[in-house]
Amino acid sequence: MNRVVWLKRIVPAAILVVAGAVSSTPAWGQTQAAEATRLDLGFDTEQPGHEVVMPLMLDLPEGVEVRTAISEISFPSDLLSFGGVSAGLSAQAAGAEVNAVEKPDDQNPENTIVTVTVSTQQEGAIPSGMIADLVFTISEDAPIELTIPLGNVVSALTTDDPPRPVDPITGKEGEIVVSATSPVFACFFYMH
Repeated sequence: MNRVVWLKRIVPAAILVVAGAVSSTPAWGQTQAAEATRLDLGFDTEQPGHEVVMPLMLDLPEGVEVRTAISEISFPSDLLSFGGVSAGLSAQAAGAEVNAVEKPDDQNPENTIVTVTVSTQQEGAIPSGMIADLVFTISEDAPIELTIPLGNVVSALTTDDPPRPVDPITGKEGEIVVSATSPVFACFFYMH
């Protein structure tokens, strides 16, 4: 894996993990039971014609165990093309299988839907963290400074026998910013 792709995967994931840890810390007197399971898409920035890597993050409240997580991601077909999916660190840790199925959006013919399913074996559970990396290619014709939204309809199943739907569950939509220049990552320690 080349250094740019590695940085584009690790840096956004690290930012999301830190942000998730800070934002998920309950205030005094707040109960964990009121929190929802989250299955959030991340963000990326790149030039037209280049690949972007979109992380899919699972955040579980205390006491919730998930065997299967499903994200239906919709995107404009004229601006993006789907390049594939790979298992994130949390999915790898659980030995989970990661699949993606691409199909046209029946409700909106200008969009495509990619259904990403992350699932463990009968005795396993998926831990919180990055469960998948989705690769998209930005169209050569995409306008500069455009923000491309990615819809995110989510669901999950528990580890119970038989599995039950996880409720409540929410999913943050993702976004890709088309930029005139590639993002530059600088080392914080080097700069001081």
